Amino acid sequence: MYSFIPAWYSDSASMVKAAPTWLSSGDGMEFDDTVNQLRVFHMAGEQAELLLPGCMPELRQFMHRQGIDDIPWWSAFDVIQNIHSRAAGLFSYLDYRWPKEMEWCHTPFLTAGYLHDKLYVKVNYGIGGHTVRLDWVRDDRVFRSDEMDDRGFVSYSTFFEGGKAAERLYFDQNNRPQIVENIAEGGVNVCLSARNRFAKAHYASMSELVEEIFTAHLAGKEDRQLIAAFDRRHNDLVVRAGNGKKMVCSFFSQRNSAADIRPGDAFVARAAAVVTDTEYLAEAVKAACPELTGRVLDISPYDARLSPGSSNHIRALKVLFYVNDWYAGEWKPYLSRVLQYMTTNRDVELTVGLGRNAADRVSFDRVEEEIGELMDNLGVELVFEDRSKNIAENEEESAGHPRISVRKCKNELQIMELMKDHRLIADVSSQPDLYLQIAGVSACIPLLLGAESRYVTEGENGMTVTTPDSMTDALAYYLEGLANWNRAMVASLRQIAQYTDGSITAEWKQVMQSEGAMA
Repeated sequence: MYSFIPAWYSDSASMVKAAPTWLSSGDGMEFDDTVNQLRVFHMAGEQAELLLPGCMPELRQFMHRQGIDDIPWWSAFDVIQNIHSRAAGLFSYLDYRWPKEMEWCHTPFLTAGYLHDKLYVKVNYGIGGHTVRLDWVRDDRVFRSDEMDDRGFVSYSTFFEGGKAAERLYFDQNNRPQIVENIAEGGVNVCLSARNRFAKAHYASMSELVEEIFTAHLAGKEDRQLIAAFDRRHNDLVVRAGNGKKMVCSFFSQRNSAADIRPGDAFVARAAAVVTDTEYLAEAVKAACPELTGRVLDISPYDARLSPGSSNHIRALKVLFYVNDWYAGEWKPYLSRVLQYMTTNRDVELTVGLGRNAADRVSFDRVEEEIGELMDNLGVELVFEDRSKNIAENEEESAGHPRISVRKCKNELQIMELMKDHRLIADVSSQPDLYLQIAGVSACIPLLLGAESRYVTEGENGMTVTTPDSMTDALAYYLEGLANWNRAMVASLRQIAQYTDGSITAEWKQVMQSEGAMA
């Protein structure tokens, strides 16, 4: 049995993963190394399970969004909170007893409750429209937050002092308190009614309590092999609770860097291998810790939720030009070539995709202004999409058919949506975005990248473009006729087949069977 231990936490200190609200749902990627690994093993028919060390009230919703909801799971906090239900449920804020004078203001993403014309409570909705959190307000400041479990009850309440979280009270499914966490000082007290379930009445830290639960769960399970995401909140407890079991340490480029490894790190030292998701991270880890050379390898992630898009069935040749570091400016000469090419091939349409960094730091107006300056320098006139109008209204514009649009690409759902009808993807940065490459190959879309990548077989499912001239050549290669584009689709399908035919799990098995430092 392969047991996967994720690093699903909200911030750098807490062992809690709060549910994303509707307003915050586009802020980042949910896809990570553990999600990918679980899919790989499950699709290959291997026995795999999820062991969750953190408190994640929205676990079932999250697993459904990631397409891993049929994988067996165990939660340390379900044991801590004495929760036995596994079925999904609904919570309604109307179940509370509210003062008769309450007035409610409803929006699709938030319901605000006012008492005597003052904000009293905010009901936050999640991605699916269900209640995920209640924020209680006094004197215009949140003093308590109730986090909802997706099984239909309050998971925990966080109390604030001076605007900072001070204490957290965890409940069972019947709203009975089980433990109290002192967030400021780190200690955990067990409630009197729950003392008989724990070895101690007080724990110095939450990780100490989780370690006790993890150790008890893994005791006697000699067939377990652990694949644990690297995170300092659980590294030490996994090593101790593992008690000599074979273990692989997983690094993910969106979460970790080589600087995270400290001299004498027991978690890394006792691992049979260190697995990374990119060549860049693998080389950085080897450089930081030469003693790990021979035990570091990178294994490709893919996203099985994607399928070949429909771009070959529509006349428009849509090109997604991805920019994550807008102010670096390295993209400008390449985008200029795309704009020039659009004057000779009138079927080409351009989508400028703003990655997480760019989307947070530059406005759409600024993007259009800078692209407009590039067009002025080239003597090119192309119409931007009018963001205040819908698609049909844009089509009717007398100034001409809009051929340039700007989109955010901050999370996998936004990127997946663009994969449906785009013919070509370009990311000319020196370290192309990992998930963009995963999405491109998974959707069988050729990639034009600013650096070599394991996901691209040169001239087949993409090209390395290191000069503006090579960008022009690559555009013509994939957009003029379907022969080269079809060849790219076949090459991508071959890569996807490796994901499902067991070859990647074979790599993993070889890793797990290797002789590491862990006995």
